[in-house]
Amino acid sequence: MNKSDNFTTISSLNLFDEALEADRVVVATELQRQDLLIDFPSGQKKFATIPVGGVADKANNITPRSLKQPIRLITASRLAAEKHIDLIVRAVAQLKQQGEDIQFDIYGQGGEQGKILKAIDETDAKDYVSLKGLSDDLADVYPN
Repeated sequence: MNKSDNFTTISSLNLFDEALEADRVVVATELQRQDLLIDFPSGQKKFATIPVGGVADKANNITPRSLKQPIRLITASRLAAEKHIDLIVRAVAQLKQQGEDIQFDIYGQGGEQGKILKAIDETDAKDYVSLKGLSDDLADVYPN
C-alpha cells in the first residue's frame, strides 16, 4: 500500500489483502464494485464507483459495418501491464493471419515495452505493428 497525505493507492495485486485496511476503495465500473462485493459482502459503503472516460457498465448495441482498409488501430497510453497491449498485438497478428489488412500503432512509454516488442517479434508483426514512442501531435497524425 502506497500512502501519501490523504490518499492511498492499492495495486490490484494486493487489493484483497489490504482492502479491509482502507477507508474506501474506488473502482472504475459498477461491475467491478459488484464483483468486490461478492468477496466483501459487508463493503456496501466501502466500495465506490468513479467512472473513467470511455468505460461503460454495459455494452451498447453495435451495428456491423464494413471497415476501411487497412484497418488502423492505435493506442496512446502508458505501456503498463494492466493495459495488456502485448495481448492486443497477438490479436492483431491473428487478424492478419486471417487475411485482414490491418495496422496497429502503439504510442507511449512504460515498463511493458520489452514484453510488447517480444510479442511483435514472436508473431512476426513488425511490418504492421509499430512502437511509436511518445507523441503530442496525434491529431495531426490521425485526422478524422
